[in-house]
Amino acid sequence: MWLRNTAGLSGREVDQLAGLTNCRTGSLERGDIPNPRIHTVEKIAALFDVRLEWLLTGQGRAPTKRSLVKAVHARRVGIADRLMTKELDVERTDAVAINNLANDNFAAGLAKSGSAD
Repeated sequence: MWLRNTAGLSGREVDQLAGLTNCRTGSLERGDIPNPRIHTVEKIAALFDVRLEWLLTGQGRAPTKRSLVKAVHARRVGIADRLMTKELDVERTDAVAINNLANDNFAAGLAKSGSAD
């Protein structure tokens, strides 16, 4: 919870940015998952750019607020870059829905301008 709060994130934001299932962060923080999978812990460590050893044991150099905010910002930028270059996997149904919405908005714009050729 300290990492999340220090970085100014909600549990949902951590879930999304780390690629965890919904409510995973909340479950971890409440102790509902006493022995999380290493893959989950690795994702959280990667999001905050902290050593896995520190995250698991608290030993070693603790991250600063600045380093946490910087790591989260870098993750957000990376996700945005992948979205812009279409490298992020999107479920087919989501991609179709987004495409249909874009086409509908484009068609509506043409209709308003009177140039629906």
